[in-house]
Amino acid sequence: MRPLALLVLAGAMLLPSLAEAGPWTPDPGAGYAKVQARWLPGIGFFAEPGAEPQVYGIYNEVFLGGFYAEVGLAPRTSVSIASDGVRLFFLQDPRDKSVSSHASFGEPTLTVTLQPVQAGRFALSVAGFIRVPGAPNTPVADVVGIADGHPVIGELRVGTGILEGGGTLSMGAGLGRLYLAGSVGALARGGGWDSVLQWSAEAGLAVGMLRRTQLRLRIAGFHPLKNGTAPYHASPSGIGNGTAYTGFTLEVERWLTERLAAGFSIAGAFAPVVRQTGGPVITGYLAVKWP
Repeated sequence: MRPLALLVLAGAMLLPSLAEAGPWTPDPGAGYAKVQARWLPGIGFFAEPGAEPQVYGIYNEVFLGGFYAEVGLAPRTSVSIASDGVRLFFLQDPRDKSVSSHASFGEPTLTVTLQPVQAGRFALSVAGFIRVPGAPNTPVADVVGIADGHPVIGELRVGTGILEGGGTLSMGAGLGRLYLAGSVGALARGGGWDSVLQWSAEAGLAVGMLRRTQLRLRIAGFHPLKNGTAPYHASPSGIGNGTAYTGFTLEVERWLTERLAAGFSIAGAFAPVVRQTGGPVITGYLAVKWP
């Protein structure tokens, strides 16, 4: 079952596109906002580093009303807010085929970004963010395997229950139809959870005579530093201490008018995924920009 590792990523851990949260801040009063829906059909459960994925009951995550909005406050200064919106989790118990449903609200994140450097096509920014919990971290259901004896292989969690915060350094270059960008940051977490090293790299290409369609490839990593005191959690949602991944996102965005766009993305992983489910993450969204 090792090939499953090529198509997995926990939807709750996906990072925003650098095109909307990277080194370029909008002009004062200008901004960008989007609403999105996301679906993750679970395929296998990666409980420990290097372990084979375990098969469990049918599992789906559906996130509705997710949003991101950024607005320029002053020259080279912006503020943004983001959340997964309403998160719905559906987990089957293979012992009797029953399905339990659980809901939570995605942790709202507030970010302030400063762009101290704009040198020709190159930009560099620094950002600080804080994330508040949308639900407690209490387990809501056992995750039961389909192997003989139906062993309990994890516990579903639908919220972090902790305060998180950190900082990010981003840089990028606009090269006509092409842009390149990258970021690195640190995440501090309450409750004795590990701190996390986060990074991302992104390339975007505008296609067509009017450049209204943009293709993006994004690679991102989420790596706990193993400096916490809390026990590690094994939840298919990926919400918990000890979750790790390196993954990719392929995205297509089409500007329908000068201010309105529609987009679609699919995400997966190409390196070991730890303490979360497998399954492609499929996202659709509508976006607007102003003025």
